Amino acid sequence: MSSNQESVFKLHYFPNIPVNYSDKNKKNLNKGNKFERIHYKDGSEKIHGNISKETRNDERKESIIGENIRDIEEKAYAKGFARGERAGIESGNEKIESVVNCIKQGLAELKKIKQDIYLETEQEIVKLAMAIARKIVCNEISVNKDTVVNVVKGAVEKVECNEKVKVKLSSKDFEFIKNEKPDIIDKITDIENAGFIMDESVCDGGCIIETESGDIDSRIEKQFQAIEEAFEGLNKKNEK
Repeated sequence: MSSNQESVFKLHYFPNIPVNYSDKNKKNLNKGNKFERIHYKDGSEKIHGNISKETRNDERKESIIGENIRDIEEKAYAKGFARGERAGIESGNEKIESVVNCIKQGLAELKKIKQDIYLETEQEIVKLAMAIARKIVCNEISVNKDTVVNVVKGAVEKVECNEKVKVKLSSKDFEFIKNEKPDIIDKITDIENAGFIMDESVCDGGCIIETESGDIDSRIEKQFQAIEEAFEGLNKKNEK
């Protein structure tokens, strides 16, 4: 770069730096080579204004975007809350229904248990009652010998007069009726071919009457058996 070009460069780009011009350089300078300092105050304000305007626009955009985001969030929250509420209600209903079903099942099981206990208790009561009755009857037979007389009378009354009859008794009852109650024998002898015989299969207090049309089993144990069978029939009916 020549000395003249360097001086011109310094004057243009560094106006506050003093430059020594030679006479030769001064001659080369003319009015067209004068430089004026440019002030950018107005321009900077204009630029600043444009920037501020753009900033405000950006802020408005951000505000709008923020509002849209908040609106989307609120809608999403409301939608999610509604779904959650419905799901909660449905889940609650399912749980309630499950609890109700469990209660119903429990009540049904309790009812079944109650019925089973009732039937078992009833059967035990019947067995106990029958055992007590047996003891009472056996005691009555051993104490009151007339018991067998009543049993025989009741059995003979069921027999037709023209039938042949055999009355089977235990050995004790046979001796008692033969020796103590001859009127029973007289009643039986009114029936053709009737008589008393001893039978070891017959317990005290009972009798077996054999006729041409069939036998009448009035043994005490058979009478108890008939009562027990009647109770068993009632229990089976209740179970249904």
